[in-house]
Amino acid sequence: MRLIDEARAAGGRIVSFRSVCGGLPAPESANNPLRYKFSWSPRGVLSAARNSAKFLEHGELITLDGANLLSHAVPFTGIPTMALESLPNRDATPYQEAYGLAGAHTVYRGTLRYLGTCEKFRALQKLGLLDDATLPLPLPATWAALVPHAQYKAFLQGCTPGEAEAVQWLSQVCGALEEEEGR
Repeated sequence: MRLIDEARAAGGRIVSFRSVCGGLPAPESANNPLRYKFSWSPRGVLSAARNSAKFLEHGELITLDGANLLSHAVPFTGIPTMALESLPNRDATPYQEAYGLAGAHTVYRGTLRYLGTCEKFRALQKLGLLDDATLPLPLPATWAALVPHAQYKAFLQGCTPGEAEAVQWLSQVCGALEEEEGR
């Protein structure tokens, strides 16, 4: 609020408001394909990736359903020395009134991630691994039980290289290397 108040005190008018935040691991610790470390509830992080979002962009109200949220990450250049992306974060529209931004044509709240993170989370989403459904699997579950062979093959045919990298890494973490299962 201090910056908004100072701009107004100097006779300025706020026409665009963008606020971003994000808990990023130190670059040297972002050492997995997701480039992410769980510092709070993994379930919370994964379910947040399915939240809907709403914001004002150049006078247009943009509404995103949770199923498409991860496809709307955009490069963030606010810190030129870091390769980051911004993902819309829930409903930003109440902040237009709360911050007195009635004249603003853009009101956006976002979450920062390392560039490419959302693409890799999207791979997990496409495979159904972010769904809330309880799977009737014996624990610990194998990769083959989580992602049946036909589903995995179909996914690999239509995915991006970043998505493939994330899923192959996860299959290795789950202890089922692709070549061991004859995939």
